[in-house]
Amino acid sequence: MKFSTVADNEYKKALEEPEKVSSGDRYFRPNQIENNQEVEFIFLEEDPLEYWQVFAENISDGTKRPFRFPLVGEAPSDEDILKELGGNYRRTKVQYDNEKLGLKANISDSPASHCYVWPIWNLEQKTVQVFEVSQPSIFKQIKKETGLKKYRKGIGLDSDFSCTLHKVKEGFTKYTFNIIDRDEDLDISGIEKAWEQLEDDGFNINVLIDNGDPFNSEG
Repeated sequence: MKFSTVADNEYKKALEEPEKVSSGDRYFRPNQIENNQEVEFIFLEEDPLEYWQVFAENISDGTKRPFRFPLVGEAPSDEDILKELGGNYRRTKVQYDNEKLGLKANISDSPASHCYVWPIWNLEQKTVQVFEVSQPSIFKQIKKETGLKKYRKGIGLDSDFSCTLHKVKEGFTKYTFNIIDRDEDLDISGIEKAWEQLEDDGFNINVLIDNGDPFNSEG
């Protein structure tokens, strides 16, 4: 195919610029990864923010949203959750039976999940995202791998490592977390500038606990 010089220049410019993302793309959740796909990213902070999270749906229109609770001791009680939901929301139901927890599909309320969140740099999207993990299997892999002696100095932006999360769905969903050597040609200074600018603009991941938006902490 032959294109004009203008088209060639526009293409080169598009490759050099970070892709524009919607507010929804600001949140990287494992269940949104396409089947048999892998996402590479860099932890911008190594210590996660932790909280309890419960999903609920609006009684009027059925729209769903998370409600979060500070991580203090045990999970919030049913009474605590009901009080936080107020009169406009009700807890969502579990989608699958879980004999171990005594949960019945479409009958039992979804339990509170222990969540871990980090700000990350998505190498494909070329943007900062909030990485939210509620799946115990992923958390165990992250804790195990980052605890290895070779990573004792950390795996953050100042290290030589990136991380990947791979998803395969064959009857059940399996996630694989790995730490890999970072591409030597990666523009780390550009990532640092983007992260610093976002922090200067008021990014604050801690507002998630109050159900706020880290990218608009004052709004």
